[in-house]
Amino acid sequence: MKLIIKFVLLAVLFTTAGCISWDEGWKTKAKSSGQGNVKELLASAYALENTADSGDKIRNIITAFEKVTAVEPANFDALSKLSEYLFMYSYIYTNDKKERGEYYLKAIKYAEQAMYTNPEFKVLADQGKPVWEAVKVLTVKEMAPMYWWYMSAGQYWTDQNSLKRLLNFYWTPRAKTVLERMTAVKPDWNYGRIYMSWACFYAIVPGFMGGDVKKSAENFDKAIKLGPDVLSHFVNRALYLHVKNGDKEAFKKDLNFVISSDLRKINYPYPWGAGYRMKAKELLGRIDKLF
Repeated sequence: MKLIIKFVLLAVLFTTAGCISWDEGWKTKAKSSGQGNVKELLASAYALENTADSGDKIRNIITAFEKVTAVEPANFDALSKLSEYLFMYSYIYTNDKKERGEYYLKAIKYAEQAMYTNPEFKVLADQGKPVWEAVKVLTVKEMAPMYWWYMSAGQYWTDQNSLKRLLNFYWTPRAKTVLERMTAVKPDWNYGRIYMSWACFYAIVPGFMGGDVKKSAENFDKAIKLGPDVLSHFVNRALYLHVKNGDKEAFKKDLNFVISSDLRKINYPYPWGAGYRMKAKELLGRIDKLF
């Protein structure tokens, strides 16, 4: 009897200590707290993208878009961009695990606020529906916040230790529902990002949760066919598929392709090109630890 009680207490302790959750972004009732011309503020923020090739410069972009939301809290473009660049800063430029988690959560909440600007989504959210249920009404307009929500939630889960990932296994089907919605709305969106997301999904999750290296490879091929200049396709294939398969030569080939690309000539946003080139170099520096 005592053994059973101890087991139950341990189960409760692990569950409560390891539960992944947050207050949805739309529950933050932000009010306008600044003055300024939204059009001009947006233009200034977008202009920073042309030279954003470091963590500090990405943070400057985040600050610039936050100035927009300070004036207009429900500005869809600014909210979407904030979710994008908060994800980027966390995934590429942050080494501290705690800080990464904080930025992923901020990205998630801004993405949720952007989704909430859709009237039909707002109705469902106000009824208490979570994102993975309310996304069924979202359209191609909301592809960006859906995508950055998925990427941020997925990396937040992936960044946990193995025990916490196991305790929060139910997040996998939740995130998958969002990915399925994006696939239904526009599967070839943004030069193959959705296929790349499926490829990463199949490579990362264990087999009993749907992992499949063959499907991963097939989806990376589809993504690269749609976006041969999208450097994230190659970095993520190297990190998730080639490492899993133990293919060291393919790993080096993909990453060296990224490093040798001319960022000003390829069809890929400069901040992302600079970020993934840095990540490619970092991964090559860890090759002996990864294989």
